[in-house]
Parts: sequence; C-alpha cells; structure tokens
Amino acid sequence: MLDKRPPIIFDATRGGEYIGIDGASVNLSDNALVKADGSMVTGNVELYIVPVDISDPIKKQAFPGSFYGLPAEADLPEGASLQQPIISYGVVSYTFYQDGEELQLADGEVADLQLPLYTNQSIYGEDIQIGELIPVWTLNESTGIWLQEGVGTVIANPAAESGLSLSAQTSHFSSFNVDAWAGFPGGIGGPGAGAGAGGGRGFCEFTIDFIGAIPDLPIHFSYTLLLNPSWNFTRTIEDNFLNGSAPEGTGVRVNAWQYQEDEMVKSGTVTFGCGAARQGPISLTFGDSEPEFREWEVSIKPLFERASPQDDYVIAKNNVRIGGRFVGTDRVDIESDLLTADILSLPNLQMMDLEFDRLLHGSPTTIVSTLTNEVGTTVDTAVLEVIESHSPIIDHFYANTGNNTIVFSWDVDGADEATVYYLDNDPGAAGLLMFRIDDVEQGAIENSQLINSTGFIRIEFSNVYGSSVIIARLAELECIVGSELPGCFPT
Repeated sequence: MLDKRPPIIFDATRGGEYIGIDGASVNLSDNALVKADGSMVTGNVELYIVPVDISDPIKKQAFPGSFYGLPAEADLPEGASLQQPIISYGVVSYTFYQDGEELQLADGEVADLQLPLYTNQSIYGEDIQIGELIPVWTLNESTGIWLQEGVGTVIANPAAESGLSLSAQTSHFSSFNVDAWAGFPGGIGGPGAGAGAGGGRGFCEFTIDFIGAIPDLPIHFSYTLLLNPSWNFTRTIEDNFLNGSAPEGTGVRVNAWQYQEDEMVKSGTVTFGCGAARQGPISLTFGDSEPEFREWEVSIKPLFERASPQDDYVIAKNNVRIGGRFVGTDRVDIESDLLTADILSLPNLQMMDLEFDRLLHGSPTTIVSTLTNEVGTTVDTAVLEVIESHSPIIDHFYANTGNNTIVFSWDVDGADEATVYYLDNDPGAAGLLMFRIDDVEQGAIENSQLINSTGFIRIEFSNVYGSSVIIARLAELECIVGSELPGCFPT
C-alpha cells in the first residue's frame, strides 16, 4: 500500500485544474461534483491524487486489481478472448471526499486528466512518441478486471521522470490505468500511433502442460512477460492448467508450485519465446527448479537529524531496507550484523528496515539473503557503506491555486532551505528567482507571487551536503465571477 499525500483542498463550486505528484492532474468544471444521493456539493472538498510508479519494483506491488483487461470489442481480433493481458505504463487514483463521503462527477460532466507515464519506451523497447495513442482503463473493483474506456494522447510532461503523460477524459472517478495490450490497432492518430503502445502486432497464445505434478493437488503458478527492462509483470493464478497469451515477439517465464499443509513439495519453471502464432503445448516439469530472487531490494538511505530548529540537518545514521519478491520458496533468511538475532526469516513481498550506525556496526556491513528449497540454495550478498554525505531527499512537491494564493505542498527529508525559480513554459530555462523558504520541513506554505502565472517552477532544496532539484507544474488560474484574484476581470 502507498501513502496518501496531503490532500488538495478546494471549493467544489469552483472548478479548475489541480495537480499532484509527477504532474498527475485533473481539470473539472464549476459545480461538477455530487454526493451519493445526487445532490450538488458545496464547500471545501479533499482531493487525493495517488500515482503508482510501475517502474519501481517495490511500489508497483501496490498496483490495484489484476493485469487483465476487457478491451474495446471492436478492436479485438476475430476469435480472441474478451479478456486480455495488459501491460501498464502507470496508474493514478483520483478520489474526492467531503466529511468522509466519497464524491463523484455529476451526470453529463467530463473531467480532463493527465496521467504520468513511468517509462518512455514501449513494451517492445521503442521510444514512445508525442501524439501517440494508448488505451485508458478503469478498474472494476469487484472483479479486479480493467475496462478500456477509450484512448488518450501522449503529451510532454517535464514534471514526470519520463517526460511524458497521457492526456485523457473521464465521466467518473476511479483508478485509471495507461496500458498496452497486444491487439491494440496501430495507425490511429498522431506519429507512430499505436506502435509504442503495442501496435497491434498480434498475440502469442500458449498452453502449458504440467509434467510430474502430484495428482489432485492444486498448482499455484505465475507467468511473467519478459519485455524490455522496464517491465517484468507477473500474473498469479491457482489452477491445474494454464492457457495464456502475450504480445507477439516477447518472452514468457512460467513458474509453478504445489503445496501440502503450507509446505512446498513440488516446483518447476520454463522460459520460452512467443512467436506470432499459437505456441505449445509447452512442457513444464516439476522438481528441477531452484529458488530465485526476482525483484529483490537491499538499499540504503541517510537519516537526517538536527539538534534544534536553528541548526542545520546532519546525517545521524542510515536506514537499510531489505525485501521484495522471490519464487520457489515461502521465506528468505537474512543474516547481518545489523540484526539483533543471528538469522531473521522474512516472508515473500515483505519489507524490513534496519538502522545502520557506523559507531555501532562499523562500515562496510554485509547482508546475506538466502533462499532454500528441496532442489537447492540461492544466495544474494550485498555490501553496504555508510552514507556520510547526501543532498536532501525529495518525496513530493506540488503547487495549486488557492484563494488569492498558490499553496505549495511538499515532503522532503534533510533540507535546510529551498529556492523557487519561475521557468514560464520552458522547463529547461535558468529561471527567475522568486523566493526562498528558510525552514523546509514537511508541510505547506501559501504564497501569492506566482498566482497569475502558468508553466513550471524549479525548486532547489539545499543542505550542508548539496542540493536536490524537482520540477513542478503550476495549475492554471481559473477566474470566476466576482473573483479578486490578480489577472481576473469582472465578467
């Protein structure tokens, strides 16, 4: 699960564009929201914009629902299954609340969305182009299946690490998913449309025959699409057979396990290339698969402290994070001088934080992670040095118009001050110095200097070790009748 960032608070009677992390945004009309009983919403509402970075091996575990979708039937090849595997470029959830009640768009209302892409390459390793079309999906929360609701257009988004977003529209709020699927037709819209998104290259369909399985014992399996380095998505199902599909030209890896009383008694794996036609049957033989680390993290970051609000931040110690995904066994054994026990067993898909202090533990330190099953043992060894110098660590920063102010919200670790530059519409510009923030702890400020501006700002967070930079986009100023905002005139 991902943390919700601080909500964007605005008057429901006043529409406008509201921007969150990585440039994810929503633009809605005045009086566009209704309660569950259909009555119009007035007064302040809370908006939560929560993106899921699918390029991060840990964060993407928060992906909602399955990796299956129901494409537009008109785009499905004849005889193809209605339900298709989909490959995500990024997910954003939009939720609006007033007094704890979730709100929705009124009938007939449409909102504009910007959904950041967390890669600038397609599932085939090709560059995604500005103007390209990619399907947009919304989640059926009762089934976990995504429903295609049209397409969006790729646009530039300097606030996202990839530099790209998808511009789309919606008539209701939900979780929105930017996904490719193998049959999406190419040649629609702008340059290279459809090619980077999947391009309609067709399907590879396959059937897996399980050999050596214990009869009448359920088989747990996952299949992973081996695409470009940005993707390694897994579908996990419990059944005794597997019919699957993948985009043409990709690789597939299938892992399978059988358990008796929570103990794994059989395992196996097979990897194969998927051509243009039906593959198979492919044989997967049980009993010959050692455990594997798939998305395993052993990372380190500094922890900042200061003796008093008047002092600068310094690095007091470090935090080590261990955990992730593995296959072939249920638990991993961790050995480290940072532990109080000799060995700690960690379940699959769990994370653990450890304190790393040079005075207590010395540096470097070694962390050994061991997977074991009846076939063999797999070991991952990481050697970490204490980080003694590091610029501020930025979690998020965004800016939205308030009542005669722009509200800047952020979460940054280890920053003593921040400097804000206005870049107009050129995110590569040097920028015009606007103001400094002397005490940059977690929180928000209000400032009116940029209230009449659109485009981008650059924020440089500094400490005694250096500076870190983030680009944020300014929400457009929306004038309403009687507004006293600078730049607004009576209508």
